[in-house]
Amino acid sequence: MEQANSRFVSMNEHAEVDATEAVYTLGLCGCLCAVARRGSRVILAHYSPTNISGLYTLLKAFRPSHGFLWASGVWVKGESGRYTLEPDDLPEVLSYLPLKIIPYDTSVLCGEHSNAKGVFYSNETAVGFNQVHSLKATA
Repeated sequence: MEQANSRFVSMNEHAEVDATEAVYTLGLCGCLCAVARRGSRVILAHYSPTNISGLYTLLKAFRPSHGFLWASGVWVKGESGRYTLEPDDLPEVLSYLPLKIIPYDTSVLCGEHSNAKGVFYSNETAVGFNQVHSLKATA
């Protein structure tokens, strides 16, 4: 999904673009990444876990209708004996945003192709950690 005319976002930065534009970030490795939509605008933010308050302030001001938040995860053994990937120690304040939280496994990042630890947005679709998520406008 990386394109020559797409916009790159570094750590502790964000980009607000039209929903038809492309934007991406790489090198999450424990960072948080949000892709959120409000009307015809999309924001992609890549923030260090030490700057969660900055990310929250940014997203609250953007007032998204929906979106996704990638956060580092930990494997937790459930009562059934099965392990599930859960977000690792996220502050409760982030749950107040209308974003689906998607944990990712940081233990598999070493040696992976750089796209495996990035998030890409283009044409109403967000791709993160080889999973595709629709960000189409809601009614």
